[in-house]
Amino acid sequence: MSTSSQPDSHTPKAPKAPKAPDAPSAPVRRPRRSAVSDLTVESLLESMKVSELQEIWEFWQNASKAPAKRGELLEGLHRALSDETVIGARVKLLTDRPREVLVRLLRADRFRAAVADLVQAGGTGALEAYEVEAAARALARRGFLRVERESQNGHGQREVYALPRDLGETIAALLLEERRGAKDVFSLRGFLASLAPAARGDLLDRLAVPPGPESSVDDVLAAVAAAQGADPAAFLDEGLRDAVRECANRWGGVAPRAQFDSLLPAGSPHGGKRLRASLESVAVGTVTSLDLSDYGFDLGGETVVLFPEVTEKILDAAPAPAESFDRTAQARVDLLTDLQQFLDLVATTPLRVTQGRSIYRAAQHRVLDVLVMEDPAIFPREQAFVLVYELAFGLELLEVDESSRLRQSRRGEEWHGASLTDKVRAIYGRFLEERMLDGRDFHARRLRRAVAAALESAPAGRWIAIDEVPSRVRNGYLAALDEQGVDEQYRNRFRYVYTPPRQTPAEATAALRDYMLTRLFPLGLVEVAVQGSGESARPVAVRMTDMGRRLVRGEPLVAPDAAVGAARCAPGSEPSASGGPPRPLVVNPDFEVILFPQGDVNDVAHRLDRFATRTKSDEVSHYRVTREGVERAVVKGMTADEIVEFLELFSRVPVPQNVAYSVREWASRVAFVRQREVVLLTAQEPEAIDLALSVDEVQRLLVERVSPTAAALRGRVTEWKTLESLRALGIHFKD
Repeated sequence: MSTSSQPDSHTPKAPKAPKAPDAPSAPVRRPRRSAVSDLTVESLLESMKVSELQEIWEFWQNASKAPAKRGELLEGLHRALSDETVIGARVKLLTDRPREVLVRLLRADRFRAAVADLVQAGGTGALEAYEVEAAARALARRGFLRVERESQNGHGQREVYALPRDLGETIAALLLEERRGAKDVFSLRGFLASLAPAARGDLLDRLAVPPGPESSVDDVLAAVAAAQGADPAAFLDEGLRDAVRECANRWGGVAPRAQFDSLLPAGSPHGGKRLRASLESVAVGTVTSLDLSDYGFDLGGETVVLFPEVTEKILDAAPAPAESFDRTAQARVDLLTDLQQFLDLVATTPLRVTQGRSIYRAAQHRVLDVLVMEDPAIFPREQAFVLVYELAFGLELLEVDESSRLRQSRRGEEWHGASLTDKVRAIYGRFLEERMLDGRDFHARRLRRAVAAALESAPAGRWIAIDEVPSRVRNGYLAALDEQGVDEQYRNRFRYVYTPPRQTPAEATAALRDYMLTRLFPLGLVEVAVQGSGESARPVAVRMTDMGRRLVRGEPLVAPDAAVGAARCAPGSEPSASGGPPRPLVVNPDFEVILFPQGDVNDVAHRLDRFATRTKSDEVSHYRVTREGVERAVVKGMTADEIVEFLELFSRVPVPQNVAYSVREWASRVAFVRQREVVLLTAQEPEAIDLALSVDEVQRLLVERVSPTAAALRGRVTEWKTLESLRALGIHFKD
């Protein structure tokens, strides 16, 4: 049985005269709390006779003998009916029918309902009127409720069951904790849906919401959101308000109870169980120990949860990180550069690996020497090597030959000429589906696209605190665990795993932060703000690059008019206002090429990597045009004219003549030869070769007529019918 998302029950009213067709429907209005006095445990007990008090004493006092004096009965029963532990234990003793009636009564307005209301309320099963009456009277004999008689506007009286308000709120809280799921804890909407109507009314009163349309949870949610405004924490006292804001900004609104308590001032009145009541009373958050093991999460004990809708408002109101960082880290196309330089090294250097495909340390050092991507605060060089090495195999650019040496695959040989868009999309797709050891990717793989989408939706150029996007994405995921069927998918994947992996919310946030820094940053999709220097340097903020935004939107990663705009500018001139991006290159006579970070230079850097060697990576990148690089580019399909034309198009100054001349000379030295394995067919007389090639089966094997007396075939002639045809022509094979 669930206490959430159930319609409110109402007392049937006499039918009204039909309205005019165009008359608007009157809104359902919440009655003011002062209109009717509430039944309490104290007033319920005071209204009972001594014999009735003695009858319920046995149920609430573990079958102990009831005292004879009324005062002792009232004192003992009031103490028991106010003890949350005792109440919880007694509720568990109820059988199915009384328990179901009690649950339905908790959903009724002011915890009061007639038989018809409880029959129509619905629940885990249908109840007949006589079942409701019998169960309600059983509850009355145990002191849970009082049976009252209520007039029906001159139409006689009906029986009404009233649950003491303080007892009902305690039972509702106990059942809420017992029955509430992830949505009830991790979303404001779910929390409001789980409340009894009376509790929702009290909440609206505390938020100073005037009586109005509240016929659905959506209405209540809208009223609460409007009342809270941009600062939901404003309804709390100063100490708790500051702690809530700090919790949202530091931990994304989900924190272990001990961490949250450390934010409260000494002597705070919100300790113990009072904290949950304080947060829930104004719909800011809750405290829970919800078991999420079936979803692959572990809260690790009592946890403070601010509702995501509240956390979002606090984060939105927080000032953006100040742009007084020590430096901004930009990777641009460094990962593509390193991957290509690794492939080039494999093509020219014998690198051996173990049977497990692990590279030997000596070979690893040779690879590290050619890598350019390095940022100790974000992405150390050794980590860059691991990423490049895994990408080379993950994208099937490398393979291992029979001698345990690395070699480029056919796809690896074609990688050199692929466009920037194709390369980035291929790597990004690999990152989205990348698996991790021990199933730790179960949640992360589901959230990677959401992280990129959240970064893209932020205002362009705005810095975002490093944990803000991971926290927002995590919070939305936790609220939708049931809707997405995560529990079933988790059980299906780890059904036969002895110790299935589980994460805390903080670990889920850390995994997404790590994804931004070790995957999106190296690929040039985000920039990272770094605070401090040396060993104290740490990333503190992030923002998506223009290339990242175009990737998420599915657009080409290079502006289509970039090359055209540059081509329209004469060498040495400044581009016109509509003539495209600035020229970012300077080509020096000593073959050094300097790339300035003006405009979108990713494609320029990517094309430079095809024939020039990166020598320095910083805000300004340095390249050197070498004979080996030009020869490599020519082998991969570029021509000398394409290289020189590219330099002329994007250089601020005319390309030095010695550079253009050397590029063409180096390219002219490249000669291509082919090697093929063939079977050589020879004879003493040319006529014998002519006769052999006149047979269709032999002709199909021909690769090339090497000389009048020799021909190269793809394979040996072994088919019996072909040999018979040759023998018929007088041609016989002889070793």
